[in-house]
Amino acid sequence: MSSVTIPANCDMQIIGDGERTALKWLGARDQAAIVLEGPSRATLQEFYLNAGTGVGIAVTNADQVGARIYMQQVQLLRSNVANILIDQLDNAVVESDNFQLALTADQGARGIALKVVGGPKSQKGIATSGQVNLLAGSGGTNDLSFDVSGGAKLLVRDAWFEGIKPFAYGRVSNNSVVTFEGSRIASSGWSEPTTISAIEVEKASCPVSVLSSSLDADVKVSEGSSSPAAVIGNNFGTARRYLTGENADSAIFAFNRNYSKELGSVPLTENYTPPTPDRLRLAFAQSRATRASEIYDLAAELTDLRFYRVTIELGEIGLRLSR
Repeated sequence: MSSVTIPANCDMQIIGDGERTALKWLGARDQAAIVLEGPSRATLQEFYLNAGTGVGIAVTNADQVGARIYMQQVQLLRSNVANILIDQLDNAVVESDNFQLALTADQGARGIALKVVGGPKSQKGIATSGQVNLLAGSGGTNDLSFDVSGGAKLLVRDAWFEGIKPFAYGRVSNNSVVTFEGSRIASSGWSEPTTISAIEVEKASCPVSVLSSSLDADVKVSEGSSSPAAVIGNNFGTARRYLTGENADSAIFAFNRNYSKELGSVPLTENYTPPTPDRLRLAFAQSRATRASEIYDLAAELTDLRFYRVTIELGEIGLRLSR
């Protein structure tokens, strides 16, 4: 069984007839059904892919300065390791609009919905143009939805995640910059408060912001984290303590509320670190700088890859983007 390979700089379109066009990979675990060699100029549209026990789509050499991978109405489901793995990109902008990332905890699997690892420069703290933006979407039944490390940059805006049991929503480590904004994070499994934190900041040193969201569990800032974390303008439901962890005192916690059966929505007025203008600007910086992409043809020799209404299911990894 051989992969379908699209060579670099080949302006090719693969267009199906919706999920009636169903493909299934029967090859090896370490191989991909479709390989897009970079710089890729391909457009993939309107089909379903069962990744079997391997990789659904693998994109290589995707990290040129100015490169873009754009996804619209893409579903990635039920992978054992990661529905999407963004592996050490420093420069490319990855954007997914109207997304669905779900079911990595279905049928005994323990995968991650989206795993982002920063590239070599990002890991060293060197400024890079790379960014992962998820704008409007949903998901659920993931033990962990977002895992960000190695100096990667991720923004998730206007998303709804839920599950039938408690789960962790996001885990951030190292010098990664992350914003979760305007989202429903129903991480308690619609039950009583859970001891599982919704968002875990672990040994992180760069800004992590949770903004204008609805959470059902705590934000935890663990020992070893010097991150200027910020939890601002959120509405907590069944959370236990809201902001926890050995380094919770270093985080901003302001303008948050929680739900009381007796009183409705009430402000949380515990004595947390007060926000300063500089800390507020830092907390909102990633959000303020992020806009939806204008889709136009990029210059030759740059990855300009587009997915429209593609569903990838099962496999070890659904979609892998690499250097």
